[in-house]
Amino acid sequence: KDLRLFLASLDNSQQIERACKHLIDTLFYPSLGAVVLAVIGVNIQALVIGVGSIVVSLAFMVGSASSKALEGILFILLRRPYDIGDRVCIGEVVEDSSTNIGGGSSWIVEHVDLYTTTMRLGTTRELATFSNSSLSNMRIVNLNRSD
Repeated sequence: KDLRLFLASLDNSQQIERACKHLIDTLFYPSLGAVVLAVIGVNIQALVIGVGSIVVSLAFMVGSASSKALEGILFILLRRPYDIGDRVCIGEVVEDSSTNIGGGSSWIVEHVDLYTTTMRLGTTRELATFSNSSLSNMRIVNLNRSD
């Protein structure tokens, strides 16, 4: 069982690395194209102004969705609150955290990607998928990492 969880965690890490590579490629290749066009003699300033106005209008259209996606990505990449196979309790953030230490029902993490996390409820085996941006605003107690 430990080997299966280790392999699943390794696969998850590789999936996150591939997504980060795609993100970096998305930034690198347009920059490289701009440098090549500048060397050829194309007016980069006019091109940047035209593309910039399109990007700004698109940013207003998809701003909220991209904000939530970025929040979820940062939550998984930087905080790493759980791994595949971990037992976690999820609950709302409350002022007095001394009560309800577990935070709610116990879930088992089954799959993690940059945007969503799939968990199985420990008691009923119910499968649920949560967006990482919604999880970033919740209290998560990782029972595998707790002493």
